[in-house]
Amino acid sequence: MVRGAVDSPWREAAAAMGVPLAPRFEAAGVTLTPVKPELPIARPDLTPIIAAAAGALAAVLALVGVVVALLRRRPKLHGSLAIARQGATVREFVLDAPTVDLARAWPGAGLTGTLRPATSRDGVEAVRVVARAGGQKVRTVLRDDEAVNVGELTLRWTAQRTRTLEMVNEGL
Repeated sequence: MVRGAVDSPWREAAAAMGVPLAPRFEAAGVTLTPVKPELPIARPDLTPIIAAAAGALAAVLALVGVVVALLRRRPKLHGSLAIARQGATVREFVLDAPTVDLARAWPGAGLTGTLRPATSRDGVEAVRVVARAGGQKVRTVLRDDEAVNVGELTLRWTAQRTRTLEMVNEGL
């Protein structure tokens, strides 16, 4: 037979309120087996990991925001690029992009390179040309209505305002 009693630090407070607290138990024919208590698995404190992940996420979002803002502020090319061969214009492009890849703009012509917006030394809108054709490579900055020879081709950039006025004068 097993007998026992349970005590509580609240026994006196319960008795003062008129609630008797004296639990007892008895059990006949019961065999008790000692139980080894298992300690709960210690869980690491995740607060520093969560804070680091939130900080990293905030940094990535800030970086994405800066990149988007810079791309929106990126200047675009305006105007037109005329390509002439032996004095006759063979192709003309309206420019309205941050960068123009000449090989994509005119495939199969043997002209490669890029056009990017630039500002000339005196602050005037210009176009930075890096081009290659016929074994010749050219790096220059063209101002309004200036031209450069690349192999047998001549590249001439005209600002948007100048080209519009030319078209009005031509009656187009």
